[in-house]
Amino acid sequence: MNEEFSINSILSILLPKWPVIFLSTVALGMAALLISLFLIQPVYVAGGTLYITGDVTAVSGAVKQNTNLSDLMLSQELAKTYGQILSSNTFFKTVAQESNTNYTYEQIQRLTSISNVEETGLLAISVSHTKPQVACDLANTILRLAPSEIERIVVGGSAVIIDPAELPEAPASPNIPKNTVIGAFAGLILSVLIIFLRDMFDHSIKTADDIENSFSLPILGMIPAMESRKVRGITVK
Repeated sequence: MNEEFSINSILSILLPKWPVIFLSTVALGMAALLISLFLIQPVYVAGGTLYITGDVTAVSGAVKQNTNLSDLMLSQELAKTYGQILSSNTFFKTVAQESNTNYTYEQIQRLTSISNVEETGLLAISVSHTKPQVACDLANTILRLAPSEIERIVVGGSAVIIDPAELPEAPASPNIPKNTVIGAFAGLILSVLIIFLRDMFDHSIKTADDIENSFSLPILGMIPAMESRKVRGITVK
């Protein structure tokens, strides 16, 4: 059928099928919800931050720093270098030895993310794990060992823990509301697509318009539908 889809034709196709569209949307949304709740294991993220500098002294438990623009720019550049140092196999072997876990250094590396906080001299370190306590302990072990590793490799280099890792209360993933919405939207799109495809490949004649569109023939007349009725016990059509 070489029919151009107008708004009216689209509505005429979809409206009679609204129960199917509705049920498909609800079904896939519920499926995504149940999968997120019961099949996907929650992942917790614990993390902290390090401040990178070359001249830091601790006074009364606080960090004292004479910071100017050049110091900040230097810290930003050093953060990139220090991030690479803290991503090394050598450092993670030390972390694996110091941590109270049975994980290898490769496993801890895969669980860890080290990134530069944009336009600052900060390094953000986070650990993802299915157990919140393990994530927190590993993150704090990395934060604790990081300053000494930097001082060992970089002459005059130093790092200060700004925020230690805290025990995460809620999982970072899966995002249950987001997954549910995505599932429902997928059900909506899938059902509409199937309905359109079935209509496109259905060449049967259902209405007078179908005859005009398929054969380019004018309609001379139509026979109206008549209801059956009984006259003295005889069914008349």
